[in-house]
Parts: sequence; C-alpha cells; structure tokens
Amino acid sequence: MSRDRRRGQTLIVFAIMMVFLVLGMLALVCDTAVMFSEYDKVGLVAEDCVQGAIAAGFAADRTAYYATGQLPALDAVAAKAVCRQDVTDALGPGAADPQIQVTGEIVTVTVSDNVTLPVPLWTPTAHVSVTRQGQLGRGA
Repeated sequence: MSRDRRRGQTLIVFAIMMVFLVLGMLALVCDTAVMFSEYDKVGLVAEDCVQGAIAAGFAADRTAYYATGQLPALDAVAAKAVCRQDVTDALGPGAADPQIQVTGEIVTVTVSDNVTLPVPLWTPTAHVSVTRQGQLGRGA
C-alpha cells in the first residue's frame, strides 16, 4: 500500500476515539452533578431535621426551663418523631429511616438516600449519607 493511501488513517482513528472519550467524560460529569445536588439536598434535610428535633424535644419540657433556668434534657421520642416526619416529607415515603441519637442536649442525625444516576457507568444507583449535629443552647 502506498504512503498516500494511508495518510488519513490516523485522523479517522483519532476522531472515532475522541467521540468515545467525550461521551465518557460527559457521563461522568452528569453523574457527578447529580451526586452533588443530592448531597446538598440530603444535607439540608439533615439540618432541618436537627433543628426540628431540638425544637420538639425542648417544647416538651419548656416549663422546667422557665422555672429553674437549667436547660432540660431533650425529649428523645418527640425529637425522633419530628425528624422522621421531616425526612419523609422531603425525600418521599421510600426514604431510608434516619438515624437519630439524642444525648442530653445534643442531637445527632444521619440521613441517607439512594440516588439514581442519569448515565450509569458502573452502577445504576449511588448512596449518599450526611451527618449533622446540633445542641440546645440559651438565647441571649
């Protein structure tokens, strides 16, 4: 084969390979964008959950605070109920049950969700988990 007939072969192979490279990068960018978006959403849900849990836990024993001036221990049952409702409202009824730990005046919440990826490269879903912590404090 003469050199003139093979001259454009590298260009064609390079163009075909670039198509696959660009499509792979596009899929990776789309999946990453969805993951970051879902991570932010789950993080906001966890923060709302902590605030709601503190408010509900404190409301149950507010009269003791006003009488003694001492911060009461949070009502764990009320805090967990409010947090579970917040997660269900924000992420839907199929959302994973949040992990809630109430220790004295500190609430720790872990919210997780499974994300369906728009362009699944290795797996069709990914797991997102966020932990937030809040503490009951005095106002000024």
